Amino acid sequence: MGDVVRCVHNDGHITEFDAYWLYNRRMTENGIKERYANMTICELVSWPNPSEMVVTEISYAEVTETYRGFEIFGDALIRDGIVIVTDAPNGKVFNDFSQKTGLVGTANHYGFDWIVKNEPNPTNHAYTTAELELHTDQPYLYNTPNIQVLHTIKQATRGGENVMSDGVKASLVLKERKPDYYRLLTTSGFIFEDVISHKSHDPQFYITRSSPVINLNEKGEPAVIQWNNACRSSFFNGSPEDYENLMEASLEFYKILHEFAIEISNKPGDMMIFDNKRILHGRKAFQCEEQRLLEGWYFDWDMLYSFLRVAKIKKSKDENMLIDA
Repeated sequence: MGDVVRCVHNDGHITEFDAYWLYNRRMTENGIKERYANMTICELVSWPNPSEMVVTEISYAEVTETYRGFEIFGDALIRDGIVIVTDAPNGKVFNDFSQKTGLVGTANHYGFDWIVKNEPNPTNHAYTTAELELHTDQPYLYNTPNIQVLHTIKQATRGGENVMSDGVKASLVLKERKPDYYRLLTTSGFIFEDVISHKSHDPQFYITRSSPVINLNEKGEPAVIQWNNACRSSFFNGSPEDYENLMEASLEFYKILHEFAIEISNKPGDMMIFDNKRILHGRKAFQCEEQRLLEGWYFDWDMLYSFLRVAKIKKSKDENMLIDA
């Protein structure tokens, strides 16, 4: 019956299975490997030396309109922790990108999306023209943002380059060079906090959490990095000696992050998308005649993995299939 497998049972009952569905669930050695490959998609690869690091670039139209383009985008983001989507439409694209890709933004106490701009009386260091240290966003949250988007709308006249570093790479180098420091950063935690107060000094937000800088996965490998000196608390759960040792280890880790960091000069229309739990980001100081404008938001790995699996299945049937075709 074509693409249907029909089973007639001894009692006369008839069941029908879609042949493609049945084939994908075959319990052969190759079938199990293929199923596992579809679930894991691709593996994380730590960055090479800065001179050898190539960040994947792909156009906005390819990612949002073709399954092949989305597959390239998703694989690069999982493998390298970073990808640049070029030639985005003018202005804010949060709603358009979310609707076309299914990568719905995730909200926290600051909302769904935001604009990073330099302003006269900034409420956040990011809203100045000063240098930003390498960091991950919001380590004080238990649900730390997964994937971050920074869409350049207007760039600075001079400076403002993004500084990016692979926390997994730096962790592995630290483990090799200074195993005692590595052990400290994987077992002892800093307290991170976000306290926003009214003029009365009553907290509007009081979010706090303790976490090691380097968090290991079930295989004992470095997987999640939590570091943001701007929201590191002045409180510490330990002795002054413990704190001094942990700071020494952190400074060594920070040196390695810069040793293997790369600089990226994004132009208007570039969307730099990266793994906030792995890739630390910073910014060089800048000057500009007009406001430098970046649009930002977060989305989750669950939605990326889901749509990426769909894209791989669709593309396997037709290399040039369009999304929603």
